[in-house]
Amino acid sequence: MKKICLFVIISFTILSAAAQTLTLSGSPNIDISGLKQVETVDIPLKIDMTTYGKLRLTDTKPFFVRVGSNSNDQFKNAVTINKDPKNPALILTVDVAKLYLQGSYEVSLLYYFVEAPDDAKAQAAGVAKATTLTFNLVRAAGVLEGEPVIIKKDGGETSGSPLVIRETGRRTSLKDLTFTLPNVSAKTTKPLLTFPDKVFEIHANEQKPIKYIIDPNVLETLPLGKTSIKLYGNSNLLQSPFTIQVEITRNIWKGYIIVTVFCGLLIGLFVRHYLKSLKDNETAKGTALQLLLDMYLFKKEIHDTAVVSTVNQYINDVNQNLKKLSNFFNTDPSQLLTAVQADQTKFDQLKQDFSKKMADLKLAIMTTRDALYSPNLPGTFQKPLEPIRALLPEAKTAIDNRDLTTAGQKMQMIANDIGGLVANYKSYVQSVCNYLLNQKNYPADTDNTFAWATPKIAIYQTAISAIAFDPANFNTGLLAVNNFQNQLEEFPNDLKVEVQNDFKKVNSNAANDGNVIASLEKWVAMIKDIVTNTQAEDDPIKYVDENTLDNLNIAWKTAQTSPAVEDQSIPLSMDFLGGQLDSIAPFSKVQDNRSNVFPIFTFDDQRIDESEIRQSLASAKGGYLWSSIIQTTMLTLLIGLGAYKSYETDFTGTFSQLITIFLFAFSLDIAVESISQFKNKLTFS
Repeated sequence: MKKICLFVIISFTILSAAAQTLTLSGSPNIDISGLKQVETVDIPLKIDMTTYGKLRLTDTKPFFVRVGSNSNDQFKNAVTINKDPKNPALILTVDVAKLYLQGSYEVSLLYYFVEAPDDAKAQAAGVAKATTLTFNLVRAAGVLEGEPVIIKKDGGETSGSPLVIRETGRRTSLKDLTFTLPNVSAKTTKPLLTFPDKVFEIHANEQKPIKYIIDPNVLETLPLGKTSIKLYGNSNLLQSPFTIQVEITRNIWKGYIIVTVFCGLLIGLFVRHYLKSLKDNETAKGTALQLLLDMYLFKKEIHDTAVVSTVNQYINDVNQNLKKLSNFFNTDPSQLLTAVQADQTKFDQLKQDFSKKMADLKLAIMTTRDALYSPNLPGTFQKPLEPIRALLPEAKTAIDNRDLTTAGQKMQMIANDIGGLVANYKSYVQSVCNYLLNQKNYPADTDNTFAWATPKIAIYQTAISAIAFDPANFNTGLLAVNNFQNQLEEFPNDLKVEVQNDFKKVNSNAANDGNVIASLEKWVAMIKDIVTNTQAEDDPIKYVDENTLDNLNIAWKTAQTSPAVEDQSIPLSMDFLGGQLDSIAPFSKVQDNRSNVFPIFTFDDQRIDESEIRQSLASAKGGYLWSSIIQTTMLTLLIGLGAYKSYETDFTGTFSQLITIFLFAFSLDIAVESISQFKNKLTFS
């Protein structure tokens, strides 16, 4: 029974303690002045004294202390928490130095309430159920201000204004203040400003001068004129880096005003008057010399009488203009340049026409070569083409010698010879057709074969008559001949099949006789020789052997009167009789066995270096009169002194200012009136 009562009392105590909640009477944000090393802060609680008497803290140190994401034991050890023995309040003792960062420190402590302070079990239960109380200790940031620092280098003198900073927040002293200056020059990594003291201390509401040293070598690497940079002050107790504007002005010696004006005036005079005339004269002279050189080189390369005569006339005109250009002071270069340019235009047109004609001939040679050495040309053309092909290298040599007339004549001869060759071919084909239209030239018992061949040969006659030859485009005629020849060479094989069919209709056993087959092969081979005409004969009769047809007729007649034999037919092929007919090659093999070497033409387009023709004309020389030189010098000095007096104050020596002065001086004519106009023309932006 006693144990039950004790359990009820402890449970009631725990529940009563859990129902208690501790809150602050004022703001949860508590300021720390930072003016003392150790500060004591009272935090009033919203609680009655009876309940306050039951309040217990788990420890005199906070559960944790953090500022932002930073939390460490130093922050935790900086704060000690105790209960005020008289009033419902907490007493905080803060070691300010340990809270070295500015900002809001979140402080969390653990507390609990007990009804029976002397009861160990109730005490342990309260600790286990401890609650968190959180508030903030605010460490105010320091506030620094400072005037811009002005550094000036004027010629050889360097000066800098004092660097003075003030703490205006009046709540925080800074003991870890440092200064950094970004790299101000791409030419060196050394800092422009250095500080004898590395770390500075400034108290709240204090004004403090900061000593610095200017590195003159770094200052020399900065551009002329004004350069603005920022000096950064850093401290843990600054909310953000403190910046001071540093204005640097670097000027050069002001005497450069006079030097620049003097140079501008003299160069302006030189460029506007003397150099322009000299340039125009040299331009005309150079154009004429280059044109003359081109004409001589061109003339030496060609062997065309009419073209050479025209070039000689142009050369004479250019030489006359060159003689006039030799007198610098009594010549208008622009008129002579116009005359030389007119000669250049005429010469360019002459070269263009010549080059076009030569290009056309080159193309004709290459096209003709491809046609004459085509692997598709009929075998009958091979022997007659040999003298025609020999003309091609001669035409090519004429072009290399720039003898277009001879080259054109050679190409015309080739066209005429090919025309004759095509005409002879057409005449020979007509003779072949006439031979094949005579039935006496066919084997016996082949009436059907002759009836089959007659209309086919008529088609050949019509086709060969339709082939035309154009000397300007004979490739088309050669292609037509090639296509026709390919069709004509199919005739012997078709003819053999027709004859075999006729023989089989009369006597199939005799048609398969070995002697008949061999004789037929020999007769067909003769017809092939007639059609292909590899020996380039002018009459197909020269290929005819009357014994070949007679032997076929005898073999055919004998086979018909002999007893019946087994079918000895052998597929008609090139393997018949152990390859004895291999010598009867088809047209394609005739082409492959040609011993014609395809020529590779490389035209000689390299120009001749005629260094001895290069001429050098004496350069025109002139000078200024002594009176003009003295007058120019005096006026230049006066204008320079006026510029120096008027603009000494604003002059820093930047490249932009020097360009402004130079352009002003360049635009002046050296005369007395220029001095009175001086101040209205020269300004600095």
